[in-house]
Amino acid sequence: MAFRNDDELERYLSNIADDSESETEPLETEGASDNENNVSVHSERDDIVSGSDDDDDVPLSQFRGSVLRGYNGHIWSATAPSSSRTPQRNIVNIQRYVQVNSYIETEKDAFMTLFSKSLDIVLTYTNQEIDRRAPKYKDQRFTHKTDKTKIEALIGLLFYAAVNKDIRKSTTEMWAPTSCLYKSIISESRFNFLLLCLRFDDKDSRDKEDKFAPIREAWKIFIDSCMKAYQPGYYATIDEQLGFRGKCSFRVYISSKPDKYGMKIVSICDAKAYYMFDASPYIGKGTKAKTAADYVTKLAKSIKGSGRNITFDNSFTSVPLADQLLKEYRLTCIGTLRKNKREIPPPFLPNKSKSALSSQFAFDREKTLVSFTPKVNKVILLSTMHNKEEINPVTQKPVIIDDYNATKGGVDTFDKMIHNYTTARSTRRWPLRFFFGMLDQAGVNSMILYVETKHPNIPANKFKSRFLKKLALQLPEPHMK
Repeated sequence: MAFRNDDELERYLSNIADDSESETEPLETEGASDNENNVSVHSERDDIVSGSDDDDDVPLSQFRGSVLRGYNGHIWSATAPSSSRTPQRNIVNIQRYVQVNSYIETEKDAFMTLFSKSLDIVLTYTNQEIDRRAPKYKDQRFTHKTDKTKIEALIGLLFYAAVNKDIRKSTTEMWAPTSCLYKSIISESRFNFLLLCLRFDDKDSRDKEDKFAPIREAWKIFIDSCMKAYQPGYYATIDEQLGFRGKCSFRVYISSKPDKYGMKIVSICDAKAYYMFDASPYIGKGTKAKTAADYVTKLAKSIKGSGRNITFDNSFTSVPLADQLLKEYRLTCIGTLRKNKREIPPPFLPNKSKSALSSQFAFDREKTLVSFTPKVNKVILLSTMHNKEEINPVTQKPVIIDDYNATKGGVDTFDKMIHNYTTARSTRRWPLRFFFGMLDQAGVNSMILYVETKHPNIPANKFKSRFLKKLALQLPEPHMK
């Protein structure tokens, strides 16, 4: 909110002071009356007291004499609202759980829960490509049509190569005389032919205007399966992933990512379990999401109205987005702010005179702005989950920063687990490379489903190699029999 002069500000504060005398009803949490024992608070600290949302709309008139202005005139208060209760916006009524646990008995069950329908698409269009290519080969022993059992065997072989770090080897090395398992599953010629023929859409009816058309159908089905299989917890993380360095018209460069450049996917993951429950690819000019805020609101639809918190970095954070998530989606957020945002008051910007480990707070109703000066560079964060000046006595950092650090790594950890055992073989076809990425994502997600269903006391990120080894042997078993 911007004001041209102090007179306008005084009139605005007076009006709010008059309006604040009227009573307002607190927001009701959906489903809270049906299951009061299933209500939890964002913060896991024991000293928080739950209550109503009476403190969310504290009038700015109580902050008279302690007003801070951003460069665009945005009004902040240097004084926190007086409150002894947890705001309604910080109360969530849904717990994290696996929604398909009754169907999961083995590692393969977990994987097929997410990928079975996508494999039907792959099978249909791969056989179409085989029909086109097979007549060109003199040796017809390995050019026959495939079925779902053989596609599962091919995927199992890819996972086995990933676990044994053979995925970058040539097929000549993989099918060497000393290698037994690869030969027992499929021949080298058949393996190469199937990878060459893998397709994910009908070339003849493809939408030429849609750059993502070659794999959009299989991708959409896979994401829908991921969303239906799992209910995320209180905290979610939105961040970017990169993959495939080959020729692609919508490849991007991001210096902060390990891969530096490639196809970009913006994902939302459970910040504690690292399960990816939605994602949106960037495809250049054809992308429906034009801004970072568009990506956030699109991905947030799957948890809209639940009261959860979303953590993201300064690529996404803005004051208007924080307001939109809270008012339209009933979601709180924590994020770092770029220092060029015009809502930031000048005293919060970097200044050499600031002492190390010093903090500054500013408040605008539900929003809290904190500027922290560590030993090197100043950090600025925005939160709609916090409403107090809280400092961790041990680290001397604001609690907002502690909560941000605890929840910011959901996507990065998910990405790291993918990189450890990736199925991605060298290829010049970006749809095939994207399909390898889908296999990797399904591998991590299915592992989380299986571990939380069968071994809830084992951390999922410690279970990856063991899970993939069993999955790699279970997938080709029907074909081998």
